[in-house]
Amino acid sequence: MLIYTTTSLKCIKKPIGRWIMNIFSVFFTLFLAYIFLFSAISKMQNYSMHREIVESYQILPKILISITTLFFIIAEVMASILIIFHTAFLNIAIITLITLTLIYSLAILVNLIRGRRDLSCGCGGVLGDHDLSYKLIVRNGLIVLCLLFASFIPIYNLPFIVYLLANILIISALCLFLIFSEIKKFNTNVKELLQ
Repeated sequence: MLIYTTTSLKCIKKPIGRWIMNIFSVFFTLFLAYIFLFSAISKMQNYSMHREIVESYQILPKILISITTLFFIIAEVMASILIIFHTAFLNIAIITLITLTLIYSLAILVNLIRGRRDLSCGCGGVLGDHDLSYKLIVRNGLIVLCLLFASFIPIYNLPFIVYLLANILIISALCLFLIFSEIKKFNTNVKELLQ
């Protein structure tokens, strides 16, 4: 009887462990996808400003700036959507986001080597816009590692309601973060005006 109970407990632990790992995988991968999606939406909303940021990096010829900027934004949106809807192209989408992040990091590094730190990174969204620094390269490196990690985590089928709930929770958390960021900016602007 004792052997049967131990064996049955082992059988119970494996599916529960796999289910918990699935939930973690889904949340982790969706979180990364939404970070890139929010960033891309921010770039679309401020396309002309983002195009000027890309131009200020002085890496591409002027004739290629508009098309490259548009292509990168579309690639970010498409890859994020492919991850969010958990399509068969999940790994291709992750590789696309890794490639884009590495390209952005290389552009930042080139300008840091040139001594041009007063440029905006142009990240937008949840990541915000910051002046160029080596911290951005480290952050992007961590994002690449997280994306690589996400590509190796097996994701099995979960009930639709769990997947939907994960999407709602992540969107809500990121929206709250953006709201608090805007409130903080507003408070800073009010303090500057009052001084």
